[in-house]
Amino acid sequence: MLTFFVVAKEASTRTSLVSKINTFLQSETAWSVYLPQLSIKPLSLDELKFHITPDVCILGDDFNDDFAEIAKVRTMIPNAVLLYWLGKEQEDLFLFEQLAEIGVDDTLSTEIDEIEFIRKILLTAGKKKNSKHHCQLIVVGSGKGGVGVTSITAAIAEGLIARGYKTVVIDTDYETQDLSRFLQARPFVNENLQKIFDKQCAVTQESVEECLIQVWNDDEKLKCMPPVVESEVLYDIHSNYPRSMLAILEVIDSLFDFIVIDAANLKNTMLRTILRAADELVYVINNDPAALYAGVNRLMQYKSWMSKDAKLTLLENTKSKRGLSSNFLKQEFQIAVQLTPVDTYITIPYSNSGGRWVASGGTLYSRSSTKTIKALHQLVNRLIPQEWKQQEKTDLLPVVRTLVRRAEHKSYLSINSLCSSAREKIKKLTPFNRKALPAPSDIKGEKSEMTDSILPLVSEAHFSD
Repeated sequence: MLTFFVVAKEASTRTSLVSKINTFLQSETAWSVYLPQLSIKPLSLDELKFHITPDVCILGDDFNDDFAEIAKVRTMIPNAVLLYWLGKEQEDLFLFEQLAEIGVDDTLSTEIDEIEFIRKILLTAGKKKNSKHHCQLIVVGSGKGGVGVTSITAAIAEGLIARGYKTVVIDTDYETQDLSRFLQARPFVNENLQKIFDKQCAVTQESVEECLIQVWNDDEKLKCMPPVVESEVLYDIHSNYPRSMLAILEVIDSLFDFIVIDAANLKNTMLRTILRAADELVYVINNDPAALYAGVNRLMQYKSWMSKDAKLTLLENTKSKRGLSSNFLKQEFQIAVQLTPVDTYITIPYSNSGGRWVASGGTLYSRSSTKTIKALHQLVNRLIPQEWKQQEKTDLLPVVRTLVRRAEHKSYLSINSLCSSAREKIKKLTPFNRKALPAPSDIKGEKSEMTDSILPLVSEAHFSD
């Protein structure tokens, strides 16, 4: 959220400027959906000293070139973006030079229209974003379904919290809520988010926190935002939902280090809005020849909607050994979208065990083969800004939690292998000998809690013959 102060000597001037700004904000221009949530407060010069520094301060034209007063405002709020609203006869080169020397960042003329005003506000929001350590917005998308976007989203999130970063995953699958269900983040339908979209409550830190669900009981660093119920309004180009989502992201920006969005099911204005705000796009492809055209075509659209400063990671999520080669895929995408030096191509090896992560208490990051986990670690390391890595503090707790999840997974695999071997031996026994087999509780050796839960199911299923 951006905080605006409108400062003028006369109350009538403040009222007139606030009214004009609100008119611009309520316009239905296509650019208005990209605006962050704004808070506008009219103040006199004396009242300004009793308030915290805003993001933007607009000075009224009734200062009448009183440079001493304008300089006083700059001294009071040195870190705010300062805009001066010009009068009808104030546009001359000398004035601009004086305002620049005082520290005024830009001017607004009386002839400004809503598009020009929104453009200046977007530039202001970008200046504010680049002036501080802001949350990184990672969008995970693809050209078609079934390539593993949801699995990669969850894996990135676990990899980030393993490095100690507070992370939010946002599920935008309004129809089936796959990410929320796979992570067991209940409730799967977000009624609190629906209230914000329907303007039944304001976008505040409290209302946004009510939309977030803690994924694992032992780790507060990972939260999930389940989606709302699917409706036609979500895809309406005139809907206020995209602007509300931007306001929500602004709040999350101040509370977390990373936002990871599963954007596989986003469409229309909501998709363009999210991509415009993204710091990096992780675009998932696979080696299926049937998916090549859709993948290339969709990525070209995504690139046209992204900010010029956003980075791209092409992620090949290998489906099988019989598909297109990695070199061929990389070459085709290089020709189609002109990959830049800051863009990256990463291959995730196929893992049989990776498919078991759903509702397991982990993700691909802790439930896959060693090669897959190494590739995911490379991806996560790519997403963390270089300056953040230099400031990382050694915190063993997130690492230990990840190792525990991996250890549980290996225990599950070994037990599952043991049970498969037991099934084959049981099938060869006669009915008489089957009855003489020992109960699971009589089996010697160390057993985990998972062993206690799995072996009774296996013996029950095969002894019933």
